[in-house]
Amino acid sequence: MAKYECLCCGLRFSRPKRFDEARSACFGFPAAERLAGCPHCGGAYMEYTVRDQERRPEDD
Repeated sequence: MAKYECLCCGLRFSRPKRFDEARSACFGFPAAERLAGCPHCGGAYMEYTVRDQERRPEDD
């Protein structure tokens, strides 16, 4: 069952995807940022709570 919902595309998913974004150098060392986002679009997400009357077929 889906635990998270994307705030950008509305996809419901069980595990966020990890992204590594390379940045420019910082004090001579390569800088990178590790992010988690929607597996479809990479957007922000929030924890999804199922309401009794709001179930969709893909939640099962």
